[in-house]
Amino acid sequence: MNNNLSLDEKPPNEQIKAGYYLKLLFLLLFYVIIFFNGFISNFVYPYNYPKTGTLLIDLYLVFLIFFGIIIILSNKLSFIKWQLVNIITIVISLAFVIPVFLNNGPSIERILGYRNYIFYMMVYFFIQPYLSSNNIHKFLVSSLMVLGFIVAVFSIIQGIFASYLPIDLLVLAGEDTFSFYESDIVRTTALIGNTIIFGIFLLVILQLYIRHYLLLKSEIVFFGSLVIVIAIVLTYSRAAIAGCALTIILQNYCFGKFNIKKIIMTVILIAVTTISYLSFSPDYFLFRRLIGTEVSSYYSTVVHLEEIRNSLDVIKDNPLAGIGLGSQGKSSRSEKIITDGFWFQLFLEMGIPLSLLYLLNIYLCTRIALTRSRMTLNPYVKIASDSFLCMSILLFFLNFFNSAFSSPIVYLIYWTIFGLAIYKNQAHSGSAITIRKNLKIKLRGILE
Repeated sequence: MNNNLSLDEKPPNEQIKAGYYLKLLFLLLFYVIIFFNGFISNFVYPYNYPKTGTLLIDLYLVFLIFFGIIIILSNKLSFIKWQLVNIITIVISLAFVIPVFLNNGPSIERILGYRNYIFYMMVYFFIQPYLSSNNIHKFLVSSLMVLGFIVAVFSIIQGIFASYLPIDLLVLAGEDTFSFYESDIVRTTALIGNTIIFGIFLLVILQLYIRHYLLLKSEIVFFGSLVIVIAIVLTYSRAAIAGCALTIILQNYCFGKFNIKKIIMTVILIAVTTISYLSFSPDYFLFRRLIGTEVSSYYSTVVHLEEIRNSLDVIKDNPLAGIGLGSQGKSSRSEKIITDGFWFQLFLEMGIPLSLLYLLNIYLCTRIALTRSRMTLNPYVKIASDSFLCMSILLFFLNFFNSAFSSPIVYLIYWTIFGLAIYKNQAHSGSAITIRKNLKIKLRGILE
């Protein structure tokens, strides 16, 4: 009797099946809480602080940690011993404890700052005990894509029927609709956050769709990619639209071949963008929005540049320890120095040494994802790895101009994808060894 499981086989007995599906259920519920966080905040108990959705995320993460410990103890798992990235995580988490105790800012800001930077980042560490088999990746990656598609469709409905929908279905509780001075256009959010956050959220999902299409050539996934692109255009976010174009170019350059099918795909995407522009952007509004001559865009650019100058002055005066963990961004309870620009926010709060350590961590994570992509035979691990890699490249540049990365929704999905990318078991390791042996044989044959 063969005891080895292939990628498509199910666990061998009922007890393992029950545990397997229970783990899937726990992670799927976590996805649902993240993707529909705005609906939870708006309709379960709106106008409270902290937001119900955010509080539910925190509580569910604690639950995942607790149940994950039970899984580790009951199955005698030892992934912590041999995964370098987990050691890096522990070092980073301990290093960021320092400003929690040493900074002079309000305690609530320091605690929330640590949560937003470190606790949410460690989601990739927390989900490792739940990734017990190879084919679980297919379900989890597909779930991210399906949920993202549902959110994108809802945002398109927002864009088309904005004048008919109640405000609770357009923006988060307590916010006004996002529009422009010169137009009655309502920018879409899908209750994920503001339009910038939602645009970057869609970019993360788009990475999965395009990589899936380039790798597995699914026409359904191709259609889903078009829907995501339309949803990005309807946010009217310059960063998201530019990121969308860069994503298509970057992924085709890194993972695709410039054949006729790819050219047709690009032409269709351009056509969809043009149709959206003609339908929803009278008087060349979208074009003026993109080049910065539209009134709202021009004002936003001027304010942003002024905030950057002020941030650099403050960083120069506080290079070692910054001005306090949690003093900027969503954890701040006082006036902020900068509202857009995650990297400037990071250096303001943490100072240069800890900020460089944080950047080093992201760099190492991208290197690990690249290695996993090259070694794995599981296509869904490859999709997660390559999507994380491409999104990291885009975010490196986008984080100079906006702070969407600090949104719990974007941040959690980004690190969850990394968690799917880095998990490996004995089957994966064996696959990697097989790949290396095959490469050596081929190289030896070429040289001989």
